Amino acid sequence: MAKEYLAEIRRVRPHGPYRLLGWSYGGAVAHTMAAQLQAAGEQVSLLAVLDGYPPVAGRARQWDPEDGETLAALLDTLGYDLPGHQAGPTPPAQYRAAAGAADGPLAGLDPELLAALPRVFAANLNLLAGFEPGRFDGDLLFFQATRGRTADTPAPQAWLPHLGGRLDLHEIDCAHAAMTRPEPLARIARVLGAALNPTPHP
Repeated sequence: MAKEYLAEIRRVRPHGPYRLLGWSYGGAVAHTMAAQLQAAGEQVSLLAVLDGYPPVAGRARQWDPEDGETLAALLDTLGYDLPGHQAGPTPPAQYRAAAGAADGPLAGLDPELLAALPRVFAANLNLLAGFEPGRFDGDLLFFQATRGRTADTPAPQAWLPHLGGRLDLHEIDCAHAAMTRPEPLARIARVLGAALNPTPHP
């Protein structure tokens, strides 16, 4: 996936410096792209991750696209409220009903694409679970969602073995699924703006 993304990016911009940002699963993809660009002799001037983590040893699991836990995790990642989930796994019918909610990000999605989404979600998580990240010789600008964290949620410091630079951590008071909503995104944008346009020292 990282190689395919890089091929598309370099078709438009053959050489750096590059600025990369990934959210959730996309954080591992962006980190891998940064490492691959460096290996190709290119400069990566910014690597930012929105609440995405590398695989952590001992926490891997296999995800089944038809499993109720997978459907619940997918909907939770997208910010859907599933009040009945505590009573048991999310059945496919409840997943389809929640996904069709008028105010949700999946509203209006073609039924065939909607049916494919759990397969893509499960496949991505299964790929990540068995993946060994490379090393990016630079800094990581990390935005951590502070709401809804559980004992299974990795810490941002899980990236340190895969970095040659420092971890610049910024806590965002929101849930993982809400990071690209207007208020959290405005805070993220201010930090990104300062990173992209640093104030020169007098």
